[in-house]
Amino acid sequence: MENKDDIDIDIVVELNQDKNAITFAKHLSDILNCKLITHEKYGTAKLKLPFGNIDIATSRIEFYEFSASSPKVDFSTIKQDLYRRDFTINALAISLNSNNFGQILDFFNGYDDIQNKKIRILHNFSFVDDPNRIFRAVRFSRKLNFEIEEETKKIAINTMNLGRFDCFINDRIKNELKLILSNKYDPISNIKTT
Repeated sequence: MENKDDIDIDIVVELNQDKNAITFAKHLSDILNCKLITHEKYGTAKLKLPFGNIDIATSRIEFYEFSASSPKVDFSTIKQDLYRRDFTINALAISLNSNNFGQILDFFNGYDDIQNKKIRILHNFSFVDDPNRIFRAVRFSRKLNFEIEEETKKIAINTMNLGRFDCFINDRIKNELKLILSNKYDPISNIKTT
């Protein structure tokens, strides 16, 4: 069961000479006196605290050799890091730098989509890169009571029609997803409408 009081914080550190997420995480774990787990290959770390976790990553870009493959990682800018996220609403950040502390970094209009209660992918190949993002779109839509934006729905259906899910799910699940995305689905009564 999920504990509603747990806090999950994500911090991204832009690579700068010898500064990276792991260096920052080691320093922060000493200050907070907590357990540290590092993944050198991906430039990431996790701090385990009584109230939850702090995930720390070096800003990076990911490349997918083929659909649903594990990504290859290279370090990048914060803007590129945010662009690899799944949806605009998950591509917002707040600066912790002293020169612009508290500034919202919103390169992709995620704040507007939050205000308008929209789930929108960041780029047309997002679902091809990771077809599981379609499930995340539906989950966020139901959890947040947000609407999946029309172009995002079309791209999701096209991705399924391309066979990107063929090795993951059966026809029944694929058809159910298509119904949900086609606006011919009533989530309250869980029945198809005409």
